[in-house]
Amino acid sequence: MTAPDSWRESTLGSVTTSIRNGIFARRPNDDGRGTAILRISAVKAGRVDVYEPRFVEGITGDQVEKFAVNPGDLLMTRYNGSRHLVGIAGVVPDHAGPLIHPDKLIRVVVNDAVVDSRFVNYQLQSQRVRSFLEPRIRTTAGQSGISGRDVREIPLVVPPLDEQHRIVEILEDHLSRLDAGARGLSTAEVRLGLVMDALIGAAPELNEAPLRPLGDVLAAPLGNGRSVPTADDGFPVLRLTAMRDGVIDLSERKVGAWTAEAAAPFLVAEGDVFAARGNGSLRLVGRAAQVVEPPDPVAYPDTMIRMRPDPARVRPGYLTAVWNSRVVRRQIEARARTTAGIYKVNQTDLRGISFPVPTIDQQDRFLVRVEDWRYAVDGTRRSVDNAERRAGALRRAILAAAFSGRLAGTSSDDDRIGELAEAGV
Repeated sequence: MTAPDSWRESTLGSVTTSIRNGIFARRPNDDGRGTAILRISAVKAGRVDVYEPRFVEGITGDQVEKFAVNPGDLLMTRYNGSRHLVGIAGVVPDHAGPLIHPDKLIRVVVNDAVVDSRFVNYQLQSQRVRSFLEPRIRTTAGQSGISGRDVREIPLVVPPLDEQHRIVEILEDHLSRLDAGARGLSTAEVRLGLVMDALIGAAPELNEAPLRPLGDVLAAPLGNGRSVPTADDGFPVLRLTAMRDGVIDLSERKVGAWTAEAAAPFLVAEGDVFAARGNGSLRLVGRAAQVVEPPDPVAYPDTMIRMRPDPARVRPGYLTAVWNSRVVRRQIEARARTTAGIYKVNQTDLRGISFPVPTIDQQDRFLVRVEDWRYAVDGTRRSVDNAERRAGALRRAILAAAFSGRLAGTSSDDDRIGELAEAGV
């Protein structure tokens, strides 16, 4: 079904009065000194978090005026270490006081005589826009980004203004119900993690074992990987996304611009355990994942720190399970430092972290129980994952229906949305 005749095709640049990168902020602080500046991670899917800014000193009045964000402005992520976060957009809510945006965000001010910023914000979340941006995202030195020209050329449909207002009202009704369900799923995910933490924390082996620093139970010193650009020909290197639920997915890799000889010191081995060196989420920085099967030749990147356990002292599976539990997470999160919105840990931080180290026999018994617990928890998690995928499909279908003129604000919308979700739109 084509869009109504009264709708016209346009681009984001044609319906805006300003599209501007933010200001480069040197040494932002968390102490309240200077002008409030948004974090790079402030842009979420459809919204902007203005409640936990950082601060930067030495900003002039002219710079505040040039880079300030106001309620109703749109912000897009221009650069990020995670490709899937590049190009996400959100609308700035009401807030008090001057607030500026950093250079890795793009401020978009729409022409409100032509478009409703909420309507544009929802459209920027659509699959059509994502499909336009994906081939235009470029990655350099581990950072993915889009250009201002790409942003200006984003295709939009523009109905009459009163029709935009009506569509926004319908979308807010549908999406508010979907968001309520999504919050319930997120709560379930958190509770599943707490269940595993509680089970691990209550294990008698941990309560009775002596504490040892990580540095005392390794077969080799901690090691950072190496950053290499992507190439058509070279030697394979893992991506940070290879770290999944405590296991290294060896298929998550790229070809790096280096030789097998240069990669040799960074080769991955069965039994290696890796920690995430940096992440935009405090909850994920320092998380561990182990190599559970013999790998083909592949290296690890600079975004990981290798922890190669001494097999006579600690099992890789035991190290991973305990490392990802609250026993260790509390220590990691206390040591993590944030720079430009990215939380990081280093070798010194990790080397001194202490955790219970029972005998090898006790570790083996512990791991048998962990597998039983994980089997039960994973069954519930799979149900949650399926529900989240369904929610994602419904969101895409709702947006696709809205921007093709197929939402009427009646009960028949549910059938249309369901059909689109089943079709994978």
